[in-house]
Amino acid sequence: MVVKTVVEAQDIFDKAWEGFKGVDWKEKASVSRFVQANYTPYDGDESFLAGPTERSLHIKKIVEETKAHYEETRFPMDTRPTSIADI
Repeated sequence: MVVKTVVEAQDIFDKAWEGFKGVDWKEKASVSRFVQANYTPYDGDESFLAGPTERSLHIKKIVEETKAHYEETRFPMDTRPTSIADI
């Protein structure tokens, strides 16, 4: 014997919001009210955060090198008295 359970979209929607506080945001779109009703301040420190990955550090290095190169090659032209920036 095979028993099929019919799940309606409304059942899924109702269960998706179980445990959340507030009512008015359920009836109309109100992100700010939802956040205000369900926000809990975090009083701890940053110890739960993970450090940067090797990939992140590599990307940071590329960005810093690119920025340094840009500043060396572009900004001095803007400070010359003969540059267009003076006009």
